[in-house]
Amino acid sequence: MFKHLNTRIPKRIEQDKEKVSAVLIPLIKKDGRYHILFEIRSNKLSHQPGEICFPGGKREALETSLQTAIRETCEELLISESDIQVYGPLDYFLSPAGIRIDAYLGELKNYNGQYSICLLYTSDAADEEDSVDFGGCRIIKKKKQKKKKAYR
Repeated sequence: MFKHLNTRIPKRIEQDKEKVSAVLIPLIKKDGRYHILFEIRSNKLSHQPGEICFPGGKREALETSLQTAIRETCEELLISESDIQVYGPLDYFLSPAGIRIDAYLGELKNYNGQYSICLLYTSDAADEEDSVDFGGCRIIKKKKQKKKKAYR
């Protein structure tokens, strides 16, 4: 009578009412190193103005989360789907508002700063400037932090 439970995949109760969005965490390869591209939302927007984010948005009817992430990335960065190489899904996030945000990792091919307001984050910045220009994007470089001595 209960054998079907062995092959059942659990789902969230009221999953059909769930609000889902999806984002792509876009990588750009420059000089043999990967960098993460962020967007800066316009200050003129009514929702989340000026926030730093990844390209993405609300999932539409009959669309998978992956399709949403790709569609939104193309719309926001003014690129074509053929310029995105998706590597796969990452963990999802459940926002305080109850929206599930599915994340995917992908690489942008042939990206030349089509979208003018973005940040490109890199961690390989020991002795260089804080930021430099790259195809219309400002690259923010992480400074190495000095270790603090522990006093007892």
